[in-house]
Amino acid sequence: MQGKLSAETQQAYARRMDAILEKNRDKANSKTTRQMLRKGHAAMSDKPREADWRIQIVSLLWNYGQNKLDWPLDKNPAPAFDKYEVQNPFEPWPDWMVAKLVDAPEKVRTAAQRRNRHAGRFIPGRMDDGSR
Repeated sequence: MQGKLSAETQQAYARRMDAILEKNRDKANSKTTRQMLRKGHAAMSDKPREADWRIQIVSLLWNYGQNKLDWPLDKNPAPAFDKYEVQNPFEPWPDWMVAKLVDAPEKVRTAAQRRNRHAGRFIPGRMDDGSR
C-alpha cells in the first residue's frame, strides 16, 4: 500500500496506522460510522493535524480493505470529511529573498530547497537540528 511513498511518509503513516490498530484492536471495522469518526475527530481538536491525519488514514485503510482485499465493507465513512486543515502555513519567500539565496550561507540554501507544492515558490523550512 505504501510502496510509492517516500520513506518519511511511510513512517508517518505506519505510526498512525499502529495507533489506530492499537486503539481499535477489538472493534469490527464494518461497524465504523461517520458519527464515530466525527466524535473522535472532535475529541482530538487540541491536536488538529493529528486529528486530520486520523481521518485520512481511516479512509485510506477503508479503501484498501474494500478495493484490494475485497472486505465486505459498506461505504467509506471518511471521505468529504470537514478537517481542521493547516493551522500555521508557511508563507512563500518574497522574490527579493529568493534572489539573495545565491550568496546565502549553505544552511540557508538547504532550508530553501523546500518548495511550496502549489505555487512552486520557496518557503522557509526547519533544518534537521530544529533551527530555521
